[in-house]
Amino acid sequence: MIEVLVVNGVVYENIEEQIYVFPEVINENTENLQPTEIPNPIIPTDAESLRKVIKDTVLYLAKQRIQKFLSENGYHDLGDLYYYAQQNDAEAQELLNRYQTFDSSLWDFLNTLDNKSYEELLETARTLRTFVNGIEL
Repeated sequence: MIEVLVVNGVVYENIEEQIYVFPEVINENTENLQPTEIPNPIIPTDAESLRKVIKDTVLYLAKQRIQKFLSENGYHDLGDLYYYAQQNDAEAQELLNRYQTFDSSLWDFLNTLDNKSYEELLETARTLRTFVNGIEL
């Protein structure tokens, strides 16, 4: 099961990697009708497309996480945080440092995707939400 994927701007959650379909043509004898297991068409079947979907998903999850972080700390957006940090507000500077560490960790992770095979990318895709939520912010 894949926790979340963003494919072509659409967010899918709790995606089964295999799905079952029945034949399009059904004859009169439906008693022994068996579904066929196929790969879920939502999940890209080539490494390059899956890599892009993973990157889009990580950026989507990070944006949500950053917005929540800012809201919980009384900032409307990153511009507010930068402004107060530049005014030598100690809290804003500390929060900005936390954001920058989070951002660096995300980009370090995204850069590792270029060298992964399809199977490694699929394994990575299974836990993206857990991964992003596990990075300290």
